[in-house]
Amino acid sequence: MGAGAFVSGVMSAGPLKGRLVVVTRPVDRAGTLVAALEAEGAEVVLFPTIEVVAPENSAQLADAAARVAEYDWVVFTSVYAVRALRDAASPVAAKAPRVGCVGEATAAEAEQAGFVPTVTPEGQTAADLARTLVAAGVGPGSRILFPKAADAREELPRILRDGGAVVDEVVAYRKVAVGGPPDATVEALLAGREVTLTFTAPSTVRNFVRSWGGPVGAARVVVIGPTTAAAAEAAGMRVSAVAEESTTAGLVRAVIHAFEPENQSDDTGNDDG
Repeated sequence: MGAGAFVSGVMSAGPLKGRLVVVTRPVDRAGTLVAALEAEGAEVVLFPTIEVVAPENSAQLADAAARVAEYDWVVFTSVYAVRALRDAASPVAAKAPRVGCVGEATAAEAEQAGFVPTVTPEGQTAADLARTLVAAGVGPGSRILFPKAADAREELPRILRDGGAVVDEVVAYRKVAVGGPPDATVEALLAGREVTLTFTAPSTVRNFVRSWGGPVGAARVVVIGPTTAAAAEAAGMRVSAVAEESTTAGLVRAVIHAFEPENQSDDTGNDDG
């Protein structure tokens, strides 16, 4: 198999029985998704397209972590940001700021790291968090720490700054491309077997396309949220389903939904050729 590829050997009866599903999430975050898909009967190919690594220069993060108690808020948009700040600030300052998180998984990671999540919006994007914070009174005079990915989008700091807040953006981690296409997936596509690709972030889409080097054929594409859907469509993919909740359970439900009769067409729902 190609670098980093793993083909599941565990399948059970369920709505995805006999379906081949590719998981592009990093290895350290893939276990729960793989297990959940297997529980629904899927055969899973783990094909991590990104690896999360430390920033090129960690001095800024270390400095911000040392002064975390000076901030009114710290906002987290991923578990990786939580882990990076936790490691840099260990132990977490006794006077920790209020905390805003995107998603239940990030909130749970923050709580485990010693932060107390104050705001977790119903929406699943960084922009949803920013708007919720503004509605909660974040504005002129508010000091915000935003530990982020090196390629983070600009909506969150822009919305907060438009509301008058002071936002310190600190690169906490980088996402780098890894691996090449797993042989099992290539063989499945060449044999005409239906394949479902799952994506959990725009970076997984971009790096999959870079590794794959061409169109995704007749594969179904299922994504975890609207930002990832936009990245997939920009890459020329036709998205079969978008998770209603940007969680592992939500993504699994979306995969199942993509196979329901009303969502299927004669050509398996993808026009990429």
